[in-house]
Amino acid sequence: MAKMPSWRMMMVGVLCGVLSLAAWGIGPASADMFKIDGLDVDEQGADAVTARQAAIANAERRGLRLLLQRLTASADHGRLPDTSRLNASQFVRSVDIASEKLSPTRYIATVNVAYQSEPVLNLLRQAAIAHVTQPRPDILVVPAVRDAGGLRLAQRGETWQAIWRRISVMGGMVGWQTIEGSNADQAELITSGGAVGSPAFATMKDRYNADQVMLAVLESETTGLRYSLTGVHGLGLDRTGLLTATEVGGQAVALKRVLDEATNSLGAQWKARNLVRADQVSQLLINVEIADFAEWVTINNQLTRLALTRDVAVQEFSRSHAKLALDYVGDRADLDAALRARGLVLQLEEQTWQLRRAGSL
Repeated sequence: MAKMPSWRMMMVGVLCGVLSLAAWGIGPASADMFKIDGLDVDEQGADAVTARQAAIANAERRGLRLLLQRLTASADHGRLPDTSRLNASQFVRSVDIASEKLSPTRYIATVNVAYQSEPVLNLLRQAAIAHVTQPRPDILVVPAVRDAGGLRLAQRGETWQAIWRRISVMGGMVGWQTIEGSNADQAELITSGGAVGSPAFATMKDRYNADQVMLAVLESETTGLRYSLTGVHGLGLDRTGLLTATEVGGQAVALKRVLDEATNSLGAQWKARNLVRADQVSQLLINVEIADFAEWVTINNQLTRLALTRDVAVQEFSRSHAKLALDYVGDRADLDAALRARGLVLQLEEQTWQLRRAGSL
């Protein structure tokens, strides 16, 4: 039997998953835009406890800096607050130790740090730096393989499926989820004929509660490995290419490089479109219906803690309602999204903006 050429074996490896995922440099992707994963620390101290405390503090400061950069345009990174002068722990929501090694005087670890959104956004607002406040888009990826049998879903044991589950994309700037590969998913892929705009893909998108769908197809050809990414319209992600056996670092590394560039580009474009200028302030007169004083305190606290809020001025107050002048940055869509995230809804009624709890409509 003729020996399969090495480049063909590489392609089979990528398609069928015999490559080690470690070779791809893949770690779990963060599902949280305000979480920084993979912070490596190495600190020494008088004892292990002191070294660990120093390492965690270091990770919190570095992670806060990376988060501020994630939320802002690169042109503004030079104006970001100096995190070395801040008490970074006051912005932290949680710390997760992914791995650690320690000796009597040394602590080495990989740390994941999640931050509180409102304090972080308030920090950028106070510095008058444009930043992202909108919830990130959630894109459903459909990894598929085209072979002799036609178009099929990549299975869990295959690297093409695994990389989309684990690849870190813009550090959480865009939300990515990968289909489970159920019988329903496979049936919808066949029904769609690979057309992302088909009703079958719309059904899939709704079932996964995603904003958009992207079809990612991998196919082995005689001259190399062909990939195509289609479906996320208007953001420039659609692309196709051929990776040959002569790729620097091998096809696996080249494929990861292509995916990183494509998905990072999408995240950068989304960020550019959703930056909110902190120096543009709008005012909205709002009437708030309240059942009692306790409800007023709760709603007022929610408004004042919004990252978009610059000022809340009470113009009238009674047992049943309050009239407010709300100063905020961004546009109305940003404000509506921020309020909805807290269970509040704005409605225009007889030329007056009414603010109510979502459940009271």
